[in-house]
Amino acid sequence: MALSALVLALASGDEVGYGSFLLVYSDFNLGFTEASGQYLSSVYWGFFTLGRLIAIPLAAFMSNQSMLVLELCITMGASVFLLVFS
Repeated sequence: MALSALVLALASGDEVGYGSFLLVYSDFNLGFTEASGQYLSSVYWGFFTLGRLIAIPLAAFMSNQSMLVLELCITMGASVFLLVFS
């Protein structure tokens, strides 16, 4: 139980940390204005929420193994996309 709470706390902290880091990174490293950085942060949180909203009904109809395979395929596809277009 304690390990589950620790993993949940670390994952939640990771999500919030990345969202906050995105604003600072876009301002200092990418040269965005503060307004553009805030917009980028809003886009991140919007797609993060959309992903969770899509995952809820999928979890009701898919097995755990199928969900993990689907998430792995999406992650690999996104990684390949970033490698090709960065």
